[in-house]
Amino acid sequence: MSEPIDITKKGSFSVPVSPLALSVNSSGAASDSDTKAMASIAPILEGFTPKTSSSENNSQLRLPPPAVEGSGATSPVRRASISRHKVQLPKIGKIGVCAMDAKVLSKPCRQILNRLIENGEFETVIFGDKVILDESVENWPTCDFLISFFSKGFPLDKAINYVKLRKPYIINDLVMQKALWDRRLCLWLLDAAGVPTPQRLEISRDGGPRLDDELKAKLKEQGVDVQPTKEPNWEMIDEDTIEVDGKTLSKPFVEKPVDGEDHNVYIYYSKKEGGGGRRLFRKVGNKSSEFDPALCEPRTQGSYIYEKFMDTNNFEDVKAYTVGPNFCHAETRKSPVVDGVVRRNTHGKEIRYITELSDEEKRIARAVSRGFAQTICGFDLLRVGGKSYVIDVNGFSFVKDSVPYYDNSAKILRDMFYEAKKVRDVRKAVSHEAPSEEKSQKWILKGVVTVVRHADRTPKQKFKYSFKSSIFISLLKGYKEEVIIREVSDLEIVLQAIKIAQEQKLEDATKLSILASTLEKKINFPGTKIQLKPVLNDENEVEKVQFILKWGGEATHSARYQASDLGEQTRQDMGLLNKEILENIQVFSSSERRVLVSANLWAESLLNGTVPENFIQVRKDLLDDSNAAKDLMDKVKRQLKPLLREGKEAPSQFSWPPKMPEPYYVIKRVVELMNYHQKIMEYHVEYDDAKAGGDDWCSGEDPELFVERWNKLFKEFTTLEKVDPSKISELYDTMKFDALHNREFLEKIFSPVDSISEPKDSSLLIHEYPQHMKLFKAPDEQNCDHHHFLFDDRIFKYLRELYKLSQVLFDFICPQEYGITQQEKLEIGLLTSVPLAKKIIGDLNAMMANDQPGLVAYFTKESHMYTLLNILYESGIQLYFNRNDLPELDYLSQIIFELYEDSSGKNHSLRLKLSPGCHTQDPLDVELDEKHYISCIPKISLTKHLDFDLVNQRLKNKFKKVSLPKKFTAVNITSPLAGPK
Repeated sequence: MSEPIDITKKGSFSVPVSPLALSVNSSGAASDSDTKAMASIAPILEGFTPKTSSSENNSQLRLPPPAVEGSGATSPVRRASISRHKVQLPKIGKIGVCAMDAKVLSKPCRQILNRLIENGEFETVIFGDKVILDESVENWPTCDFLISFFSKGFPLDKAINYVKLRKPYIINDLVMQKALWDRRLCLWLLDAAGVPTPQRLEISRDGGPRLDDELKAKLKEQGVDVQPTKEPNWEMIDEDTIEVDGKTLSKPFVEKPVDGEDHNVYIYYSKKEGGGGRRLFRKVGNKSSEFDPALCEPRTQGSYIYEKFMDTNNFEDVKAYTVGPNFCHAETRKSPVVDGVVRRNTHGKEIRYITELSDEEKRIARAVSRGFAQTICGFDLLRVGGKSYVIDVNGFSFVKDSVPYYDNSAKILRDMFYEAKKVRDVRKAVSHEAPSEEKSQKWILKGVVTVVRHADRTPKQKFKYSFKSSIFISLLKGYKEEVIIREVSDLEIVLQAIKIAQEQKLEDATKLSILASTLEKKINFPGTKIQLKPVLNDENEVEKVQFILKWGGEATHSARYQASDLGEQTRQDMGLLNKEILENIQVFSSSERRVLVSANLWAESLLNGTVPENFIQVRKDLLDDSNAAKDLMDKVKRQLKPLLREGKEAPSQFSWPPKMPEPYYVIKRVVELMNYHQKIMEYHVEYDDAKAGGDDWCSGEDPELFVERWNKLFKEFTTLEKVDPSKISELYDTMKFDALHNREFLEKIFSPVDSISEPKDSSLLIHEYPQHMKLFKAPDEQNCDHHHFLFDDRIFKYLRELYKLSQVLFDFICPQEYGITQQEKLEIGLLTSVPLAKKIIGDLNAMMANDQPGLVAYFTKESHMYTLLNILYESGIQLYFNRNDLPELDYLSQIIFELYEDSSGKNHSLRLKLSPGCHTQDPLDVELDEKHYISCIPKISLTKHLDFDLVNQRLKNKFKKVSLPKKFTAVNITSPLAGPK
């Protein structure tokens, strides 16, 4: 803590300072009004016993359940390990998992593998991207049973060569997985297996499928003899009918590329149906198709399959998942051809419903599993007119979020492996085979450092004013730096000071009235605090104080589920990759309540039990807000507002959709929509008794607080000139929060009123968005399920538009608050997060030098996430993605450093990963349960495996570019008028 100023003599305070001693102005003379004010508050302070900052740090914080226990900042580092006491069964063998890490660590795969290994019958070896991509198959680890499957970037031919070399028992034929790459081969295999498919025509312009000899032989075994083909004669004999070699097909029909990885499928409608077409594509956000009235003519470049399009009004879309020939899980969903909107649950997955398969469909499932030689295999069915047709075979795929499926899959695989072992044991005994060569894992995960943003919180709110009178300056306690006041008893003293200032008319009456009434209402809210920032004159004396009252920003009830889920996921991941990591865990947190709550919940789930005392270490110097970059950030923020003026194009380094008009028109539209919704809310409050609300409120809110919060926002968007860019994030944050936590009241309070004129539709903004912004259009009313999706109704199209526009502006503004130019991003990044970055590098070096693997977790706030990421981007490390391609870093976003070590212990590689956290592009389209939470988006790799020494040196070179001030975090004062001892 820096030294406070003693205004009576040089030296530091040794006892609490009398409030009267602080009631002087900068000239040293006390004003009459100041003297009266200080004399009035003095009796209140007579019996007040001040606490030191360290005593507050070691005291119990007021936390929502579960409370954080033992989070002192001064105790030595504690390490925890996980104890596991489960019944251990005789070992059957080793399961090798050879697939890309992103797939192996997906929730379904993780759940099934953990079930297989939990009783000791199996051990797993995860090959990992490093081994799969960089090592020859001779160096791949050996195993008894192999789970392997293709995904983007996976070297399938290497895996096939490994199977030839080591001959493990495989559940999915790797050679036959190549057949899935060509839709023609899939259809021919289905024909050979007697599986019904829709009527189709084929136009091959590439000579037919290209096959290697192995695949050709395996296809022949299944009754498919592939021969070269030439381009057929084809034509559109009229605008609705295509003819191929004398066979015809009338619209509506589906046009599919023969490439199984190309998901740009088109549907063409007949003239009788209105013509045009619909483009289907890989889901972007919640959008998977879009209608184009001009889409009439089939594509003429490339090879395509044309299928009869089934009656959209009378069909059912089924996703089926086999695990062997005798088990198939099936789910129905709404087809994306209906309105193009994909409904999602809180895990970000499509909403589906379990369905029972008919006997014929079970036969189809067996035929698909056997015909493609894939134990685990997904395929798509259409039920039309009492019949079922297979329209796609997806290969290796799992059901999402189904515990019975995970249980059944693990049991079936366990039984298959057990039978395979018996067969192999008999064969070895008969043939007297020599033991095969054993190869251990070449690269192991040695350690992980993860930086995590806190979980879901309530909207942060504040009032900020500047005061010059001594009664407010005295609250600084003589410090010339920012101080923070938190305790209720201390806030009550500040409230008394405000009321005395009102009586003596020391400051602007409106400001004092707002502060007094707000603090009275919020004083008992968890997390209410006051920040005091001194402004110094040329003589280095305090001229005035910036008084900031903050509330909100507290962990919500859904934070419990988010953080706990992430902790469990981390435990399961480490259990598969290197369970020794779980024997050495360190957790650090900022002092903010919501961050501590998140860290505690995560740790509790990770440890699968009680968090040890003093386990979570508070590190303000690393993880709290830093004011080291304050001047530079203030400068950057002043540059943002001009970017919203008319005529200003979005700078190239900013995130801005390519078809979007300039920011001025977007913010102008936001102001229009805010004014419109303000009128609606005022009407409902006045005439419909909207404040009566209901009883189902979470996170300590009620209708009155909801309305108060929105009224405060409306005042910030009354006119275009008044809009402060910093308020855009507040608007976006509020809309996200209410969409998840107060959805029914949001619908009620913003239901359009006939007497209030709607804003004019802005076709410039709504209809010209790029593909991923198409949800600005409200879905057609007749295609909506109102029971589950309140905001599908067209009457809420303006609320949807307001959310989408605020999201676009948030993506434009928020990341730039941490620097506009690359140099600013680096400087602000270093000034804010270089202590954390240095600590991370130190952790990784310690792991490298230590025989014990480990995990270090840092829980912090948004500012450290963006600034640390900027350091990485400006370090010269090659990253896969441009910075603007990344989504926002939402709650529980993570930046992960994975350290790998080779079997010699001398070589190390580092891979960086990132998860955007608990994020959904469209919270209004998420079907919620009572938990109100969005789960974490899976991690993606930011880099390939990099030489650790190279990364180490490049980061250290950047660290030298800044020097930090001696003090860069706020003084945390429990008593506003107590001096340090």
